[in-house]
Amino acid sequence: MPLLSTDPIDFLLDPVTNDLVITDDLAWSYGIDAVRQGCHIALAMIEGEWFMDLEEGVPYLERDGIDSRRVLLGGKFSADRARAAMVPELLKVPGVKSVVYCTPSYKERALTVKWEVNTVFGDTVADTLNRTI
Repeated sequence: MPLLSTDPIDFLLDPVTNDLVITDDLAWSYGIDAVRQGCHIALAMIEGEWFMDLEEGVPYLERDGIDSRRVLLGGKFSADRARAAMVPELLKVPGVKSVVYCTPSYKERALTVKWEVNTVFGDTVADTLNRTI
């Protein structure tokens, strides 16, 4: 069954604090906003941090169970290697049809990822993830 823009995809997170949005009940994210939120979560998740699936996420840092040759940060940064690790994570997000671009850069302990995806709703979503490591 195709995903509709009115289908709830995930719990809504506050864009500034990343806390769950709770009014009278938990709020849901829908459509394009849910895809944007899902992409942000996918790119921010460090491989090995989620106890339910230690292989989920991007291998930013060296951890138990992660081959040091796959780690993106902590040595010489390669945008090509980072992109190769990030694009599959974006494609796993519900509602993402294809990745238009994913441009990671790293300078002075700051990671910036600019990305744009085509959605199953016929629109594109673009955003930037900024992380200080």
